[in-house]
Amino acid sequence: MKTLILSSLFFLCAVSFAQETPCSKGDCQNGYGFYYNKETGEMYHGFFKDGKYNGVGYTENKAHDYWWSNFKDGKIDGFTVYDEGEGRTWGVFEQGVKIGDHVREVRGDGGVQRELIAYDNGKEISRKM
Repeated sequence: MKTLILSSLFFLCAVSFAQETPCSKGDCQNGYGFYYNKETGEMYHGFFKDGKYNGVGYTENKAHDYWWSNFKDGKIDGFTVYDEGEGRTWGVFEQGVKIGDHVREVRGDGGVQRELIAYDNGKEISRKM
């Protein structure tokens, strides 16, 4: 009986931990790992520090938006190639906030054009082809 109770407690703790940290492979605490959350559809593979995205990595959400970037304390930080539903774009983020000029590829019948999008502290201030 004592063994059954201890086994049940261990199983519940293991299930609880697995739900909090859905690390599929590697070291999602302090190293390189692959994280996938079935409930949210969020996926990340890259470097971790103290359980947060930290270093070079790639993340994607359920809508297939993606960010290939450097991460610092769980936030996008540095030059980033990304698609948030409008097409491939690249520019600089600072602690998860878009700053400066970002360039977006616009593909159409006439080939590929570039759109320049300017941001000031995360707020879009202009767009031009």
